[in-house]
Amino acid sequence: MSPSYRGGRVPSLERFMMKVNVDGPMILDTPCWVWTGATFYKGYGNFSYPVEGQKSWVNVGAHRYLWALSVGPIPAGMKLCHKCDNPPCVRPSHMFVGTQKQNLEDMTRKGRRRNGKENDPVS
Repeated sequence: MSPSYRGGRVPSLERFMMKVNVDGPMILDTPCWVWTGATFYKGYGNFSYPVEGQKSWVNVGAHRYLWALSVGPIPAGMKLCHKCDNPPCVRPSHMFVGTQKQNLEDMTRKGRRRNGKENDPVS
């Protein structure tokens, strides 16, 4: 259940931002917004929110949730990639939409990619 808020539920965005530290490390020109809530695979944030008008909830990557709210939907078949290379970062300006190939090229360019299929990221 969503935490209560003055007799009701905390709105999803407000509940989301309660789990974000906006004073994260300065990896780019601006600080990362570090997700402090639940995480999954390799430290990426995990966020759940209720489906409007239903009793079910949706689980989504925290960075993907904030991107969708602030920038718009991520096109089908595309990835949401981190410019800052910091998996718990959810700051939209630290992201870019790209293909898996572009994400791997970005990793290679930055020297983060090891040879071998088992080392390829999942985003």
